[in-house]
Amino acid sequence: LSDYLARFGSTVSAIVVTSRLPGETSNVRGGLKMLWKSGWDYTRFKLLLNFTLPRRLRRQGLPTRVTDLAELLGHAPEILYCGNVNEPGVLERVRSHRPEILLSAGSTSIFGKEILEVPTVGAINLHSSLLPAYAGLATYFWCLLNDEPESGCTLHQITPALDGGPILDQAAFPMAGIRSVLQVIRLMWKANNDLLLRFFERPPAALSGRAQDKGKRSYHTLPLKKDVRDLLAKGKSLYTPDDIEATVAEAEKLKASVTRAGAS
Repeated sequence: LSDYLARFGSTVSAIVVTSRLPGETSNVRGGLKMLWKSGWDYTRFKLLLNFTLPRRLRRQGLPTRVTDLAELLGHAPEILYCGNVNEPGVLERVRSHRPEILLSAGSTSIFGKEILEVPTVGAINLHSSLLPAYAGLATYFWCLLNDEPESGCTLHQITPALDGGPILDQAAFPMAGIRSVLQVIRLMWKANNDLLLRFFERPPAALSGRAQDKGKRSYHTLPLKKDVRDLLAKGKSLYTPDDIEATVAEAEKLKASVTRAGAS
């Protein structure tokens, strides 16, 4: 969200940070289920993304969360932490801001009917695939495993159908030469920013998208241990040391650019 927040962060009145794994009542239970289903290699990869790498960035004074970046940019939205975005207290605070648009970016909650009725324009979601293909979870893994020639991200309206709302915009990138899941994720970060910049340059008075072709829809959940083994057998990987260093370098570049902008 870095480019989007740099351009439009001053218009964000509140950030809701959800902490509970999708569909789980306990992160411990969800983590154990992931370990049992997806195996140690995939679970370690998720721990890297959510704990190990952020801890390293924090030690270096670099932003790791959207809240860190908002603060670094000098924005002061209300920050709400919760397990699920549909909790009554969260719903009340979101209503108090009278938002035009609710943006879901990596939310671990499924938006319920009440919160979807809050924004005057609508609720939108960034999904990490070219919908209607690869709805669901771990899209970055599946497109690499399946040797897709391209992948990308979709900005779509949130409806009760999971990842099934009308498509507002898409950003694609070629998969040629991509050999790790973390490489795919880093390309998706850029695609997400591109989508948000285009959308918020001319925010609409009403959402108008194209319906998804249900005949082309595919849905995936977390990979199984066998799927991870198949990925590795193809000579691909979940991440490499170079991926990690490139991610750290991007965070350093981001902080430096914000610092220079503030000084000028």
